[in-house]
Amino acid sequence: MVEPVESFRLRVFAATATAKKIRSAPSGRQKPNPTGLLNPTYGLGNRYFLFRSAAIECGSLLEDGRSDDVTRILSFGDQSSVLRSLLRNPYIPWDFIKDIVGFITQGHEARVLNEMAGFFSNLPGIRPVRQELLVIEFLGSLIPTLPSTFSVPGSFELSSVLNLILSHESDIEGKLPHYAHTLLYFLDHGGFETLSSFDLAHDFFRLCLTPSANNFPSKNNQDRARAYLDQHGALNALPGPSEKESQNLLGVIVRYQGMTSDDVVDTVVDAIKECDSICWTGRGIEMKVALSQIDHISLLGILCQNPRISGRHILALLALILKGDVIGCMHAAPVLLSNLPWVGQPDGDPPILAFLASLIPFLPSNYVVPPEFDLSQTLTLFMRNDPDRQTWRKYSDALIQYLDRGALETLSNKDSVQGFLHLCIGLYNTI
Repeated sequence: MVEPVESFRLRVFAATATAKKIRSAPSGRQKPNPTGLLNPTYGLGNRYFLFRSAAIECGSLLEDGRSDDVTRILSFGDQSSVLRSLLRNPYIPWDFIKDIVGFITQGHEARVLNEMAGFFSNLPGIRPVRQELLVIEFLGSLIPTLPSTFSVPGSFELSSVLNLILSHESDIEGKLPHYAHTLLYFLDHGGFETLSSFDLAHDFFRLCLTPSANNFPSKNNQDRARAYLDQHGALNALPGPSEKESQNLLGVIVRYQGMTSDDVVDTVVDAIKECDSICWTGRGIEMKVALSQIDHISLLGILCQNPRISGRHILALLALILKGDVIGCMHAAPVLLSNLPWVGQPDGDPPILAFLASLIPFLPSNYVVPPEFDLSQTLTLFMRNDPDRQTWRKYSDALIQYLDRGALETLSNKDSVQGFLHLCIGLYNTI
């Protein structure tokens, strides 16, 4: 019988040999596709089960108190390389690798972070594994044992990690509070000063302030994010607008109706983005007062009908509008749906879908759409672009909710829903 330690060595050897075959294939010959390793019939073996069994076996050794065996297993190579492989793996969730990660890092957390600084600054191809981002799970696992005086190495740059959480926001909603806490910790301990992109930090702090169906930010996370937005000039260079300035911005938007000049449209788009930014950064009191003095529904129509505005540019502004007149917004929905631009947003994020998704939390539990509520054109616009990982789950769930509340029966074009439903079936578990 092969001892567990030797069995593990065999698996490591097989995985290493597989990787070497891929790397060393002659340039004139087609190299094996790494994704083919997932296919049990592929000649080089099933990489998933190889990796999984190796990780489980190593964890079992640690559970059995055979840490010396694990030390011997890991002695043949660079332990930082082992960590990088574990965190890059697209198959195995955190629970299966956390013991071996902890074994490698225990007592050497600061040194490991310094050695892996280059890895964290460049994370191409990293994706969630069963709704987990392993690199952030890893960072979070280090926090309890880092000293209170800990400061990140000067070469430790978190922009790629911030981009990762922003790119996969909809895939990891249940983990967002935990991940936000982890990243805020490292930003608080010198990571903010080493950032190469403050724009990503700004978007991350906004995310920390934003509740959603599966994300309820902790008060501590919100307070820390708001403090960064309020205190750092790089993120919040301008003072809060006066009520008069807020009125002027909204006035620019309202006067847009009927104007088609490119210069005018660009000015309006800039004004909309500025209004939304003001709302996001906790400076929205004057904006709220200014909104109370204009017709919410007319403003909502302008936002949803502007072909150059993306849904993500109006989320905070939408929240203020809805709070100001949610009943009016509910009644306005059918009219908005019937007056959409035929040209969709190039990023696949139509404002009408941002509005419909934002409206759902305010709907009564027994809400049924009125007969004139027609999603046909909205579905057509939504299907003109490839699914976007950042918005697909959120918007498809919203559309399904409305279809369940009677919108399927009120479609003027029954064919408009077919492609959407087929795509939902094919993509729901992968996006």
